[in-house]
Amino acid sequence: MNKKEIEEIAQAIKTARAHEKIAIAEAQRKAADWIRSQTTEEHEAIVEAVRRALGAGMSARRIGEAYGSSDPKTAKRLILEAMGNNSNDPTDLSGHPEWKLTRNDDGTFNINAYSLGDAKLTGFGTFKVDDDGENFSLVSGDMWIQIQLYKLGFKDTVLEEAKG
Repeated sequence: MNKKEIEEIAQAIKTARAHEKIAIAEAQRKAADWIRSQTTEEHEAIVEAVRRALGAGMSARRIGEAYGSSDPKTAKRLILEAMGNNSNDPTDLSGHPEWKLTRNDDGTFNINAYSLGDAKLTGFGTFKVDDDGENFSLVSGDMWIQIQLYKLGFKDTVLEEAKG
């Protein structure tokens, strides 16, 4: 073989390897998506347990230990996710991390509060959108959640999420 042929073969190897890396990355992404789709219910149970732990005042370190990790980044990621922040940036606290709204089939909605407001209160309430569509009212649970959400300026966000 001459030098040119050897260089062409080397280039073919480099090109094939570049294609292989792309195929591996795509397969890993698909595998990760499939794994997430198969474990969503179990992961949500973990996130809900972390929410309860936060409500009980459990430390991030203790939450991480209970999860089985000594890495503080893991505990921080779980806590941020439990607080409604799915960002990979731990400084991004957008999306109202102090409360979570879930809609019910009957038109009511639940709000779980986690360290809400200046008093850092945690609780639960079921609410409904008023007939005027401009306000919401307590059906059952902790009345202070409604008061705090109005006081903190979240009324419109709550209504937007409640209406879907």
